[in-house]
Amino acid sequence: MQAEIDRIQLETAQLNLEEARESNAERKARKEANARKNRQRQDQLAADVAVRKQQAKRCKHRQGGSPVDPFNGKGATSLNVAKMPDGFTLLIMCGVCRLRKFSPHPRDQGTKPRPGESAQQAKDRVEKYLADKAEFDILLDQAKDTLTPEAAQFMDCGTVIQTINPDTGAQTFRPRPCDSYA
Repeated sequence: MQAEIDRIQLETAQLNLEEARESNAERKARKEANARKNRQRQDQLAADVAVRKQQAKRCKHRQGGSPVDPFNGKGATSLNVAKMPDGFTLLIMCGVCRLRKFSPHPRDQGTKPRPGESAQQAKDRVEKYLADKAEFDILLDQAKDTLTPEAAQFMDCGTVIQTINPDTGAQTFRPRPCDSYA
C-alpha cells in the first residue's frame, strides 16, 4: 500500500513539474513577444522622428504650397511663436511640416562645468547651445514675416510661472520637459 501511495505522489509531482515548465515557457514567450512589440514601437517612433526631421529640412515654412508639394509655399510664413508659462521658453511651430522647435535653455550657455561634467563636455554644451540659438533665431526672424502685425505677435497664455531663488532673489531657470525628449 505504501508503494502505491509513493507511486501516486511521484506521478502527481511529475505532473506538477510538467505544468510548471509549461507555465514558465508561456510566461517567457509572452515576455519575449512584449519585448519584440516594444522594440518595434521604438523603431517606428524613431522612423517617424526621422521623417519629421526630413520634412522640416525640406519645408520652406511658407503658406501656399500645392497639395502635391505642401513644403514649397511662396506666401507668408506658416510659423507661429508661442511664449510658454515659464516666462523664458519660446516655441516655434510650423503649420505645414509640424515643426516644433523650443528655444535653447539659458542654463546651457554657462561656460562653467557642472558637477560631473568635464571641461570639454562644458565646451561642447556651450557650442551646441550657440548652434541651437543661431538656428532658433533664424526661425524666429522668419516667423515675423507675416501679412499682419497681429500675426507677428507671440501667442501668450498670459500666465507666467517663475521660480525665484530665495537667497539671491533672482529668477532660476528650471529644467523643462522639452529638454528631455527629442
